[in-house]
Amino acid sequence: MSAAANLRKQVADLTFAITQQRQLLTEMEAGLEDLQNQLQSIVYPILTLPPEITAEIFLHCLYDEPEDTIISDVAPLLLTRVCSAWREIAISTPALWQIFAVELDSPQELPNLSQIAQLWLKRAKKCPLSIRICGELVANDTFHIFIKVLRRHSQDIQSLELHLDSEDIETMDSLLPHGLDLALLESLVINVPFDEDDDPAESTALAMFQNSPVLRIVRLSFAYTSFIVLPWQQLSEFRGQAYTVGACLEALRLMPNLLRCAFAAYELNVDEVCEIVVHGCMQHLTLLAEMTDGDEDTLTSSHVLRFLTLPVLQTLIVERTDYFDADEFDLFLNRSSPPLRKLTVRPIDQTMVLHVSPILLTLDLIELELWSCDCAFIPRFFEAFSRHHHKLFPHLQRLAILDCPSSMAIDTGNCSTIVEVLHLAAEPIAKRRDMSTQSAQLQSFRVTSVSGGPILPNDLAPFRILKEDGLDVCIESWSVSYL
Repeated sequence: MSAAANLRKQVADLTFAITQQRQLLTEMEAGLEDLQNQLQSIVYPILTLPPEITAEIFLHCLYDEPEDTIISDVAPLLLTRVCSAWREIAISTPALWQIFAVELDSPQELPNLSQIAQLWLKRAKKCPLSIRICGELVANDTFHIFIKVLRRHSQDIQSLELHLDSEDIETMDSLLPHGLDLALLESLVINVPFDEDDDPAESTALAMFQNSPVLRIVRLSFAYTSFIVLPWQQLSEFRGQAYTVGACLEALRLMPNLLRCAFAAYELNVDEVCEIVVHGCMQHLTLLAEMTDGDEDTLTSSHVLRFLTLPVLQTLIVERTDYFDADEFDLFLNRSSPPLRKLTVRPIDQTMVLHVSPILLTLDLIELELWSCDCAFIPRFFEAFSRHHHKLFPHLQRLAILDCPSSMAIDTGNCSTIVEVLHLAAEPIAKRRDMSTQSAQLQSFRVTSVSGGPILPNDLAPFRILKEDGLDVCIESWSVSYL
């Protein structure tokens, strides 16, 4: 075959192959078109839902307590980017926009803050608003316009949180000489982290929140009651954080109708003479841990009890404080004679010492939770529990002995180990269950250890029987559940 004939054959073969491939491509394109038609004919269930059902589903996509809602890849903004139908539903659902939370980490962040706020709150229509602002607000370029937007919508604010420095919040207050119209405000949180050398008690009192006729819950951090003008007498719940003991007492004098209160106190001036504060309404008191920036001040929240009389107190929680004095606690109980139903005592890095005192034994508790119990207290407690099994805490339903050291611990810190607690508790707990006709039946018993370690089957056997009998028994460490 000549060279020309060979080339003509190759051209013919290649032309034939191209024709075949074109035919195959045509068939594939036809198949693709058919598949697309089938796909388009499919009805997706989510797209057939009535708009009001879709809107209800959207509401469950929201975070309960978002720190920042202006994020494009989370609801509600994410829902506006899926398709036009969802965008229309999202924009027309006011409840999706009733939470406005913004974190401003730098002055350059969100230069269009005021425009975003205006559009966001407009979409919320007349829904009660929950607003949270955190960061450097005054430095934002649109700060003044944002304050106008906030004032325009203030009558719809139900919950307001401001985590700002003192300059920001004072500037904000100065721009609102007539205050905010907070007709719906029920909850107010203010966190003003002062510098070390600042004295919050010397700051100008904020007046922009005083028009709050239904305000009931206030939480202040680093801001004393003298720092803000509020309708104090109508409050039912208050939390003061980074307070001196004296500031705690002053707050209680201002709020005679409080039902719930929590304090985190960090200083007690031993030379300061404080008068006893009698509060006739408070039913729930929590004393929390608080550490200053330098970690140098003593955590003295429980010192507040030295200066209180609470005759209707039902719940007392002393949570992770550096100090707990059993004598002061007994004096508090003697002064108050409260109808206490729940008691929790949890110290920090210290053996918890309570007295098995006459006043403690007269409490009509329903729930008792004790942490890091002293090895002298536990035997006396369960001895009294056994001897007076139908008289001691006759309505007790839940008992917890927590944070016990393991039996293998080298240093138990003068605390009863978990095995010692189990040995001492088994018989009294069983007696209490048997005597349920003379007292409330114990519903749960919980013991925890700070570390793992072996517990012999014989030590657990009585509690297995109690569990089979219906008692909710929990014996565990951070890594092991023994039952």
